[in-house]
Amino acid sequence: MLKCIHSVLLYVRDVQASLAYYRDKLGFQVGFQSDEEGGVVGLRLGEFSLILHSDQGVQPEYLLPSGERGRGVILHFEVENVDLYHDTLKEKGVAISKRPEDQSFGLRTMYVYDPDGYNLCFVQRLPRG
Repeated sequence: MLKCIHSVLLYVRDVQASLAYYRDKLGFQVGFQSDEEGGVVGLRLGEFSLILHSDQGVQPEYLLPSGERGRGVILHFEVENVDLYHDTLKEKGVAISKRPEDQSFGLRTMYVYDPDGYNLCFVQRLPRG
């Protein structure tokens, strides 16, 4: 029986650059880091785990030949206030790909791309009314 999502693994070109992005700009905490150069880093955000794995020298068949990553997959993260988070990310130099806007399905959303082109969406639940 399924309980929950354990983690999401992203293959990245530069583990240290991605680590700096997720830790310093988005606020993830480091859970573990492998000793091997490039290697693997595990990050935590509450109960959620994100694993950054170096793709150097590895070409798994499920990576697209073009190197395009995450096609059709968007990671969603809930925040208390999308507009305040937008301002925080802008102050930290994060490029916003889609500014905050209300959606008809009851969420306010904002989008960014990480250093490897993974699409990230930040959501805020809107009051029902």
